Amino acid sequence: MKYYLLFLLGIALAFTSCENKPKLTPEQIEAMKQAKLDSLAEIRFSDIDKEEVDTYPLFRGICDSATTKIGQKECFEKTFASLLLNSLKKDNYKVGEPIADRVMLYIKVDNEGKIALLNMDADEKTKDLFSNDSLSFKENITNKLDLISQENPIVPASLKGQNVSTQFTVPIEIKVK
Repeated sequence: MKYYLLFLLGIALAFTSCENKPKLTPEQIEAMKQAKLDSLAEIRFSDIDKEEVDTYPLFRGICDSATTKIGQKECFEKTFASLLLNSLKKDNYKVGEPIADRVMLYIKVDNEGKIALLNMDADEKTKDLFSNDSLSFKENITNKLDLISQENPIVPASLKGQNVSTQFTVPIEIKVK
């Protein structure tokens, strides 16, 4: 009986070890490893919350002295709001009626320090009133964010020594009498 079990075990091992598995080339093995690493990196970086970063994005030359995370966050947000407000004030919008609206901008500072508009929530009336002949309000905001990125270099947020993208929500109060 003992020899019978050993015989069956030997046959089972022979069949499993003699499968005709296709041999992978070193390039294919390397590509599989790289794909696994890439998918791990995507998971790691896509789940980053701005509250979990080691350092916040910083405007070079303006927020350099901020050393605490809270100080960095406040400096970035105040500087960004000021730059955007000054940029918006340069345009002469012709508004024929009173407006009281809150526009919500959803922005991203990518891992290279560029600002991008992800989305914008505003009343259609506000969007129409702040559009001009050639640009919609959203296109105008996108251009202003590009200009802010170009004129005011940003050091991106970092997490564990890696530059990472962060997202912010920026409310803009619009009150025209």
